[in-house]
Amino acid sequence: MLPPKRLIGLLMGSLLMAGAAWAQVSMGTITGIVTDPTGAVVPGVAITITNTATSVANSGTTNASGVYTVPLLLPSTYTLVAVKEDFKKFTQSGILYAAH
Repeated sequence: MLPPKRLIGLLMGSLLMAGAAWAQVSMGTITGIVTDPTGAVVPGVAITITNTATSVANSGTTNASGVYTVPLLLPSTYTLVAVKEDFKKFTQSGILYAAH
């Protein structure tokens, strides 16, 4: 395991915001992969996606490949927080999901 306090590198390159129509409401999904500064994937990271307008939070956890998916998001602006013991907390604000 890496030494404590190492920054979790969050590769948002695979960020996916796909809309789906359910009862005339467009929903989206945010998917990504968490890596450490060396590029190794980090499993077991708690991911929380919070709607900045409503404060409604959805969560997920990275799998063995460091991948997370948080579905059922309404069009809005979100803040992502990634937390794992022995790592520094990572926060990404201003994630925009806009329905098409």
